[in-house]
Amino acid sequence: MKKLTCPRCRVAYPRWRVVVSRGAFDCFSCGATLTFSRDTVRKVGAIGGVVLFGTVTLGGMIGGFERIWTWQFLLAFVAISVILGQIVKAFVGVLVLRDDI
Repeated sequence: MKKLTCPRCRVAYPRWRVVVSRGAFDCFSCGATLTFSRDTVRKVGAIGGVVLFGTVTLGGMIGGFERIWTWQFLLAFVAISVILGQIVKAFVGVLVLRDDI
């Protein structure tokens, strides 16, 4: 597993900070504004889409497909999607300088 590092100063960025942060953040040592690369966003979308499709399919098989369209299921689905996206981003992410995008 690769570490998240600042591309300018090569200082490691803690993964837990990625999970609780917004889309762009600052490096601790050099102050550069960092964000994730476009490839990272594509990977997170692909992984999240496959996992969430499997979750809906499994949920439909267990609880019935008519239950998928209830507001309780959709609310839980959105909450899990956001949390899962942040966690996946921390593990497959590559940081770039915000100006390089």
